[in-house]
Amino acid sequence: YGYSQGRMLGANGKPLANEEQKVIPLQAHGVHVVSMGMFVKGNQAVVWRGPMLGKMMQQFFTDVAWPELDYLLIDLPPGTGDVALDVATRLPKASLVIVTTPQIVAKEVAVRTADVAHRAEQRVLGVVENMSYIPLGSGERLAIFGSGGGEDLSRELDVPLLGQVPMETVVREGGDQGVPAFVGAPESEASEVFLQIAQKIDAAARA
Repeated sequence: YGYSQGRMLGANGKPLANEEQKVIPLQAHGVHVVSMGMFVKGNQAVVWRGPMLGKMMQQFFTDVAWPELDYLLIDLPPGTGDVALDVATRLPKASLVIVTTPQIVAKEVAVRTADVAHRAEQRVLGVVENMSYIPLGSGERLAIFGSGGGEDLSRELDVPLLGQVPMETVVREGGDQGVPAFVGAPESEASEVFLQIAQKIDAAARA
């Protein structure tokens, strides 16, 4: 669903179809990627109502020639809209990672997202707090969006806080250039946090 995933991962171009007329996902950094942004002209907006979005999601599940996958990751919009409900219906056994930012408003949106997951009997693996702080060096941090939102949310949902992602220039640059920070700047603080989050998610999913 994430329109910008192709750019952020460096998966550029238009997907082709195989002999069975199934879409062949693009590849970048060992990841197979399909995004709605790959099927529209330029940066054109996709102005669709819920039923059309649901049909698109179903096509991504059934009409894409996915190889054998370790995980199928779906980038969902925040909140409790049609796409989240469609995924809950079509993938009732899916596990979720709830992403928030530190401020109260974002945490409240994340709580509602988790509520939808619980009603659909989906499993919440944990919470990731994004844009947690700006590293200033010498261990000092500038929390421009406040602090504690991720910790509060994890306690409220009774799930682990998987990590707090700092705001670093390498993350923004990597997203713009299609070179994820973990690839382009593996020594950065954000990359270390990303790795720790991935390891914790993998362990939780296998538990």
